[in-house]
Amino acid sequence: MLTPGIAILGMLAMGGIAFSGQFSTEAWLTPVMTASIMGAFGYALAGFLVWYVLRRYRSGAELPLRHLILGSVLFSAPFFLALPVFAGDVFAYIASVKVAALGNPYAHTLATLGNDPILQQVYPGWHTLPLTYGPLWAVLLKVLSSITRDTVLLLTSFRLLGLASIIGCGFVLQRVVGTGRAALIAWNPVVLIEVVGDAHHDLLIGLAILVAIVLAARPLRSAWALAAGVALKYVPIILIPLFALAHPRAQRRFLIYASITAGIFVALTAPFWVGPQTFSGVVAQSQMFAIPVFFPQFILLNLSYLTIGAHPAPELIARLIGIVLFVLVALGALVYRKRLTLPGAAALTIAAYIVFAASNVQTWYLLWFLPVLPLLPGSHARRWMIVTMILWGTLIAIPFRLWYA
Repeated sequence: MLTPGIAILGMLAMGGIAFSGQFSTEAWLTPVMTASIMGAFGYALAGFLVWYVLRRYRSGAELPLRHLILGSVLFSAPFFLALPVFAGDVFAYIASVKVAALGNPYAHTLATLGNDPILQQVYPGWHTLPLTYGPLWAVLLKVLSSITRDTVLLLTSFRLLGLASIIGCGFVLQRVVGTGRAALIAWNPVVLIEVVGDAHHDLLIGLAILVAIVLAARPLRSAWALAAGVALKYVPIILIPLFALAHPRAQRRFLIYASITAGIFVALTAPFWVGPQTFSGVVAQSQMFAIPVFFPQFILLNLSYLTIGAHPAPELIARLIGIVLFVLVALGALVYRKRLTLPGAAALTIAAYIVFAASNVQTWYLLWFLPVLPLLPGSHARRWMIVTMILWGTLIAIPFRLWYA
């Protein structure tokens, strides 16, 4: 049950985090000491909220669905009064809406906006790139551009979209595993910060994968859900072999998933098609190398430097070894899919891609598999949720990346 005490505690926790965030403190010239105190207060209360949710999960306690949704709304509310906490990607989203209002976001870069003040908040490396996301995201940008181009309204719109994705995950999970486990996502401070605070859309990809898993017994519907994730951000395409082999008639299921995904992707891409340039943004992004210092590719890169020097490109060797390691883990997930279960194998495959194969790793990528974890059997859901939150905290606490393009 969402008691008044928990509601107030959650709002105070998210408020402390929201108003101590990087962009709010810089814009409002908040003293460093004040921001530090607010942040420490917010994260301490957020830790208590996590403990409360995990305790209820362990005891098997349920709560009414309306309380689950109300908690998500109340805990999200403080973020709507502040600027982003850690990352300014939402400003690039807003700039992309403005580009979409001028034409094809795959044919024009953010630099098309000229002296628009929003570009001051966008990482300069993105100014010269066309859209890096899938065609479903381009459709959404077009829709938003027909409604408004106001920065504040667009920021609010992306946050509302994030809140809707949280509620969507909570609704799907409560139908399958109950509201106690659904709260692991709906009331999760990591999810609230990344999805509402920083307005990242990556939980939509996680929601698409979650729905695809829940509907796996109905391959046509499941394929539509997975295709939506691919049309948003490409990555879920690596799960098609896993979904196909989750059924005895693997060849038929593979054709279903592959054909529906390809059909939806082509249909959505067609209005924006400008030849190979359509994918120039995502290709350019894939050539960037931004890896946390404790990730395998960073270690592989340094080993390459020590053994072969600067030529040939050591990052290429690190990428290739990382891809090989990812493929090995993905094959292992396929082989042991029955023991791991479909949710476990899917989560492992996505996590392995992030750890070994992704050349640009960010905290919000964890949202791709986080909604799947409550489906894991027994105590595995709780255990891996804790591990993932610790990884998120480590990535925040050690922000240094090896970055170059």
